[in-house]
Amino acid sequence: MAHAHTHPNAAVALFAELQNATSPHPAAVTGPTKEDAFSRWERIDDMRTPIRSRLVRVGPRRMNDVAMHGLYRRPVAPGINEVAAYWQGHLLWQWQEAKAAGTLPDNILLSAWNLILAEGLSRSGELTPYGSEVERFTNAWKSRAVLAGYLPYANFRLPAEQVLTWCAAAERARLHYDREPDIVRGYQRIIAARPQTYGQLFDLHAIGLAYASAGLPSLAVASQLAALREHRDIPLATYASVDLPLEHAPLVIQGLTLGHPVTMTLMHAWDALPVIPARTPFWDADKAVATTWPGLRTCDHTGSHESLDLLNAERSGDLVTFARNYYHSEFSLEGQPASLNDLIQRPYLVPVAYRRYLATLTPTRQTIGSQLHRLICCLLRGMATRGDELPANPHLLPENLHLEAKIGRSRRLV
Repeated sequence: MAHAHTHPNAAVALFAELQNATSPHPAAVTGPTKEDAFSRWERIDDMRTPIRSRLVRVGPRRMNDVAMHGLYRRPVAPGINEVAAYWQGHLLWQWQEAKAAGTLPDNILLSAWNLILAEGLSRSGELTPYGSEVERFTNAWKSRAVLAGYLPYANFRLPAEQVLTWCAAAERARLHYDREPDIVRGYQRIIAARPQTYGQLFDLHAIGLAYASAGLPSLAVASQLAALREHRDIPLATYASVDLPLEHAPLVIQGLTLGHPVTMTLMHAWDALPVIPARTPFWDADKAVATTWPGLRTCDHTGSHESLDLLNAERSGDLVTFARNYYHSEFSLEGQPASLNDLIQRPYLVPVAYRRYLATLTPTRQTIGSQLHRLICCLLRGMATRGDELPANPHLLPENLHLEAKIGRSRRLV
């Protein structure tokens, strides 16, 4: 069967399941079983996992001949976990999270699905539970999930004829909400949240310990801990207002309000750190990047840096896919790169795609393998230098691309 979108009935069934849920159970982490055992992976059970559909073909991602379905996690580095969301063998999204030093208590309101399903995240070319109506799906999912108690806060829009019915259900559920006409005629925008305070819904002490032990700079930790203290007796419904956007709240509060796992928000905290460029001579830069520039990769060799025209087909395949995933029509009128020759003809696609990759906030940023990351950083250093290893175009250095991306994120320009 060729790639096709999920039949609408599958999405309707998911919505019905959410709508009828009366006693959701806390998410739990289970060890590998006989059916889903796979080296180093563990599966995270979650009632938000989209239902399976018999109307689409099963995808290629399997463990022990069983299609992967749900959230999976495994360690990839000290302090870092890799997490992936699958839907009946199709990879929806993959990201990295910070490990919490201690065990965070289970909380029914915190789940990676609250980001994935609310934003309709998916990788290009994969089948999804959203069908061809991603925006319709995400709005409908949020409107039902907040009523069912899966989501602490939701910002969505509904057709005007559905608004009164939804508001009546929200009042029965004792949700606080605000609404206004949407810019799209015939729709209304609704912001809804649970009425309890942050202290009533979340273990703020355990969350504070997770931030304090994450290795963040002391000032960054202090600001997040202060936000937790200040919001202990503040209701989530404070941000269910068109006049007080959630974007104005501190980072740790944004994550809790949206129902994102604390380990996800910790990665955002690293992203939000200001960056001060290292005043290191270029020829010594590789010795310092590991500590000065978190996320940068050093080169695997001594001597000259990599060059596009010297790569073989095996090494270039992932690079072409990376450039295509982060391609934007504004990059070039010639379209997405389809081969290594395309990148050789348009080498500027590599730094532009890498800048776009860096500017994408984790965990919505797709993870790339360590070897591919090293290759990209090495290629960029080669593009930025001449034969005497002095910068010919310092703007192409990965250090400077990291700085540009962080500035853009801090100003919410990306």
